[in-house]
Amino acid sequence: MPEVIEIRKYADFLNHNFKNKNIIDIKILKGRYKTHGPFELYKELTNKLPMKVKEVKTKGKFLYMVLEDDYFIFSTVLCQNASAKCLST
Repeated sequence: MPEVIEIRKYADFLNHNFKNKNIIDIKILKGRYKTHGPFELYKELTNKLPMKVKEVKTKGKFLYMVLEDDYFIFSTVLCQNASAKCLST
C-alpha cells in the first residue's frame, strides 16, 4: 500500500496534467469492473462526456477527481511490492 505522500504526489501529477482539461472517453481496461461489468452510473457518466476535470484531491490515502456537474471519480492506488510501480484503479 502506498504512503500518504505518494498519493499526494500522484494527485499533484494528475492535477498538473488534467486540471481544466476534458475527459472525452472512459474505458475500463481491467479489474472488477472489467470482470463484472461497469459501475452503477457508468452509462450516465459516459453520456455526459466530455466533462472537465475541476481538480484532483486526496484525503489521506483516498484519491478522487472532481468533475463538472457535481460528478466524481474515486480511485484506489495499489502497489504490489516496493520495487513495483503503483497502479490506479
